[in-house]
Amino acid sequence: MISAGFALSGRVVRRNRSAARAPRVGVSRAAAEGLDVRLAELARGDGRARLGLGELLEQLASRAGHHELGFSSLDAYARERCGRSGRWALESRTLARRLANLPLLRAALGSGALGWCMTELVARHATPHTEAELLDLALRSTVREMRNALNGAVSQMSASTADEADARCTLTLTLSQQDAWLFEWTRRFAEHLGAKPDAEGTLGALLAESFNTLCGALPSNDVEGWLGVEPRASEGAWRAQLAEWRTESERRCEANFAERGPGGAGDALLAPPGAGASCDLDARIARLSAEFAAHEVEFARTALAFHEAEGARRLGYSSEAQYARERLGVSHASFKAKVALARRWVARVRVALEQGEIGHEAALLISRVARPETAEAWVARARERTVKHLEEEVRAAELVRGLGGPASPPTGETLRELHELEARLLRGDRDAVLTDAGQLSARLAPKVRTVQLRLRVTRDTARFYRGLEAVVRRYLPRTVSFIRLLCELFWDAWRHVGQRREAYAHIYARDRYTCSSPVCSRHDVTPHHVRFRSMGGSDEDENVTALCTWCHLEGVHGGRIEVTGQVGDLSWNLGGLRVFGRALGDRAWPRAA
Repeated sequence: MISAGFALSGRVVRRNRSAARAPRVGVSRAAAEGLDVRLAELARGDGRARLGLGELLEQLASRAGHHELGFSSLDAYARERCGRSGRWALESRTLARRLANLPLLRAALGSGALGWCMTELVARHATPHTEAELLDLALRSTVREMRNALNGAVSQMSASTADEADARCTLTLTLSQQDAWLFEWTRRFAEHLGAKPDAEGTLGALLAESFNTLCGALPSNDVEGWLGVEPRASEGAWRAQLAEWRTESERRCEANFAERGPGGAGDALLAPPGAGASCDLDARIARLSAEFAAHEVEFARTALAFHEAEGARRLGYSSEAQYARERLGVSHASFKAKVALARRWVARVRVALEQGEIGHEAALLISRVARPETAEAWVARARERTVKHLEEEVRAAELVRGLGGPASPPTGETLRELHELEARLLRGDRDAVLTDAGQLSARLAPKVRTVQLRLRVTRDTARFYRGLEAVVRRYLPRTVSFIRLLCELFWDAWRHVGQRREAYAHIYARDRYTCSSPVCSRHDVTPHHVRFRSMGGSDEDENVTALCTWCHLEGVHGGRIEVTGQVGDLSWNLGGLRVFGRALGDRAWPRAA
């Protein structure tokens, strides 16, 4: 594991603050206050709509309605039908479930008297007997004060220190085109082994797997000097002091905004969802999700304008984090994500989301690669694909961009070649990756000497990487990069994974050890004969596909999923959602019923 206490030498690349966007010239305090009022209204509506979605999702989950509709998990359902991540859906359902027995808290969230952060905090501790007392305290307290009252100052300090440790930065790596190719495929291999599908998860897995091997090979003096006790202690003391200063700053600034409140009075909260069939609940979820997505567009644009005007500072808040938490009732990470998304949006993507052509998750995906000249093509892909398939295409475009090529929607031939390469990868054929670095990559992108990878990781991971690199670099040949060494060590440690000999292993590898349902990404795969053997189906590869245990047994054999055709040209019917190959059919569920 990577310790949070390392204080290592080495450069961590961060954004140049001097190059940051300058505040808007001529934005008055009155203008900042106008943006603040609108943001508070939007945040209040955001919390009310999110709670409504959470209640609908909880009711759907309690009756296993997502299974009736052909989805193996509620996470998959949330991504495809709500356009939201599984984590977002889980947090929304959890609060909705807690508030079911806390009507006063539920009403306070709906009216805007309490923000989402405060409601979530109080709901963890409230019972029907203590609800009124805790609500009264919450109405007279800031989120910081309420955390102290419920958890204690020590827990609050620990949380602040943890937030600092989890702060993200950009780690920039300059690699050869071949090393960039190797890193991308090592990332995919690590994901199949359970690493989180982001830069932090990949780099953390590579460092954790390689650390013991490298320490055993390095001179002990180098290792001991790098892992000395004093740097860890000094950095821990610095973080504790920083957290103390931040808390004191927030405490002093609270007098500047105590009278503003979290959002003022608002509309009445929607009535709790009544009973209904799964298809009716689904239609209501789709409709509310589309409305919520359009609402998010204005929220993000207003948040960007407020951020560029330095509104939090102008209104007397200690930081933008304090403003987001206390005034809007959202986490700072959520507020920053909205600002970043509004900056990345090209006009066509924003309009598509606002008009309900695509969902929020699809907009997030294509915003990673879309440019003004390619936005229309990416929006068309998002309309025609499930989120699962769209993510595969976005990742293919990111791979090409990482090699120095254009991030346009990939062709079917490119996707087929990449899938075949990943299948060889999972069979343990590492040489296939390196061989195709000079063949397939040459067709995908122009040949360049170096490319830059910008990885968003925690500061601890970045320090760990730079520190270990500084020690190892002096022992490596000039022709071998540190990232290549990490990838090679990771492959060596997990080489046995590609040597499995279970029945149908070649089918699983061909389908990349992933359920072939167009809305499911589970990896607990089993073989399914598209044309049942009881109906004369053969064991030929074209008639056998990999399905997870739920999609196979409860989905297909349970009558919830219908799949026809042959591998490479399968057609799916999942509770009314029709997918032909990778394209949604004309009878597919509407984005908003």
